[in-house]
Amino acid sequence: MMKFTRNGIILLIVTLLGAIGLVGYEIWQYSTASKPYTADEIAQMEIDVPVNINTADIEELKAIPGMNEKLAQSVLAYREEHGGFTDKSELIGVNGIGEETYREIEPYITAE
Repeated sequence: MMKFTRNGIILLIVTLLGAIGLVGYEIWQYSTASKPYTADEIAQMEIDVPVNINTADIEELKAIPGMNEKLAQSVLAYREEHGGFTDKSELIGVNGIGEETYREIEPYITAE
């Protein structure tokens, strides 16, 4: 059986606390990034619908129902990497957007 020294126990505790802190930070970061705008916030933004996914900035993308900041950033990254969208259904190829999310946001977007 292994015997733990005092320094070994302290190291173990510090490591566990660090891991718990990292997990907590990731949960906090995800929860703050995924909050959708309220209807009042969208109305105050005066964003035209449908939103053109080839020209929209991050705030316009985040205002689309079903789109959060993380997905909006993925759309911008995909657009930059691929030179834009020829069809709005290409959003299914964006990291984090599957068929269900696409069905939710499709009425609010265009790729003109």
